Amino acid sequence: MATGSLKGFQIIRDLIFVDAETTGLDDRSDLLVELTWARLTGDPKTLYFGVVDAQVPDFIDDLIGFTKRGIAGKISPAEEIEEYVAASEGNTMVAANPAFDKGFLVKNHLFPFHYRMLDLESYAMAKLGLEEMPGMKTVFDVLTDMGHSITQPDHTSLNDVLAMRDAYNCLVTM
Repeated sequence: MATGSLKGFQIIRDLIFVDAETTGLDDRSDLLVELTWARLTGDPKTLYFGVVDAQVPDFIDDLIGFTKRGIAGKISPAEEIEEYVAASEGNTMVAANPAFDKGFLVKNHLFPFHYRMLDLESYAMAKLGLEEMPGMKTVFDVLTDMGHSITQPDHTSLNDVLAMRDAYNCLVTM
C-alpha cells in the first residue's frame, strides 16, 4: 500500500491508472475492448475482452488501431482479470475521463475501486493554471513544452495509461 503525507494526512490508498478502449461511447450498448492498468510504479498490464472485427465500427478501428494491433478475439485469462480486481480493490482509480471508464467497468463487474476517483485532466487543469479542461493531448503538449518527457497518448489503452502516469508524476511535483 502506498503511503505518503499531504500536510499531515496519511495517504492510504494506492493509485491505479486505468484506461479503457471501447466500441463506442455508450456503456449500455457498446463493448469494452481492452483495459490497461498500472500502479504508480511497475509495468502496466492490458486486459482483452474478446471483441471481434465485426463489433468494431470503422472510426473506432481507425482511432485505436484495433485491426492493425491484431487484438480481434483476444481474451485475457481469468487470473489476469482477478489480479486487476485484487489490485484495484478499495484503491483510487486515476483516469483521463473517470466517469466514462467507470461506466464500462461497472457494466463488466470490474469496478472494485474506492468511490473517490482522480480525474487527471481536472488535476492538470488546476496544476497548470489552465482556464479550460484540457484533453490528454493538451496535457502532453503543455508538459512537453515545459521540458518534461512523457509518453504520447495515442488512443491505445497502454500508451494512454503511461501518459497519465507520466503526467501525474510531473504534476504532483509542481
